[in-house]
Amino acid sequence: MPPTLASEFRCQAIAPFDLPYTNQASAWAAQMRWTQGYPIAPTFVAQPLWSLSTHGFPGLNSDPHFDLAQLERQLEAHQLAYLENTVGHVAVDSVEQLLDHTPWLNDRQLRPQALGFGLYGPLSLGLTLVDDQERPLLADQRLREVLTQHLHLRIGWLARELRIHDIQGWVCLIEPFWNAQAQPFSPISQAEAYGLLAETIQHSPIACGIAPTGAAVDWQLLIKSGMRVLVCAKEQRQDLLACGKCINEYLENGGAIIWECLPSDPAQLATMTVSDVVNEWTELLRDALDRDILNSRILDGSLLTIAQGLAQHEPSHADQALGLLAEVSRVIRTHYKLQ
Repeated sequence: MPPTLASEFRCQAIAPFDLPYTNQASAWAAQMRWTQGYPIAPTFVAQPLWSLSTHGFPGLNSDPHFDLAQLERQLEAHQLAYLENTVGHVAVDSVEQLLDHTPWLNDRQLRPQALGFGLYGPLSLGLTLVDDQERPLLADQRLREVLTQHLHLRIGWLARELRIHDIQGWVCLIEPFWNAQAQPFSPISQAEAYGLLAETIQHSPIACGIAPTGAAVDWQLLIKSGMRVLVCAKEQRQDLLACGKCINEYLENGGAIIWECLPSDPAQLATMTVSDVVNEWTELLRDALDRDILNSRILDGSLLTIAQGLAQHEPSHADQALGLLAEVSRVIRTHYKLQ
């Protein structure tokens, strides 16, 4: 089972994984101001989740003379790296440079409790990457295995780099197409989808989490899967709370839940006040208690964030959203004496 995050959560604010800033300096600056304790690594300026997830995957960076024999050699090299746990096979230069120039490099007071990296999870990545016949990779057993091995190596490599730089971190598997595994057209079954997650994080040296979208989420399975962080959208709250007492044990054993408590849409955000969000949080705690989930567990094991979608808007809107999130966190932490 992957390790837990040795951190204090207690309803602190954490940025979502899709910030719209056009350079790393701006992304760091916003987070150091609003979500300093739990920043998200701005790994690439353009499409950070996609770029970090797919970088170095066999066949993606092909030249005009690329052929199947070349692809086969790349696939074999990937599989050998997995068998030998050669995590350097999937190294990413830009991430190494990023970690060499963090905002807290010369100011230990800015050091975060944990630095998060986002990767597309195996299901969503396997549905969006296609083979030479335009079929999703998940439809091919071997390519599916290489995909999970690739993500496993990337997680291992990120863990090594964080250890070298003496930074506690974690990896979140983002699954925007998680609902697809429950559909008739899915190339894999629901059981196989959860199996892919287990294979991806198996023997991980770093805490791993998941952000699954939609209603087709078996939260009980995810709680037992080794995922140490669960990202829960607002519309998923009741389904997660329905797990009842097992959430107590999950949080007591070092698990964490990141609750989306603010919308990313500018029009919706403009109508919300801090008191509105705090009242919704009070309702969540009441619902949790009705299901025998201790409020103390929820308060100690939670982080607060913004719904996915900020990347579609201007950086000025992200600043506004992060500022409101920080204020919501401050009010909740003050009210429940969590500071």
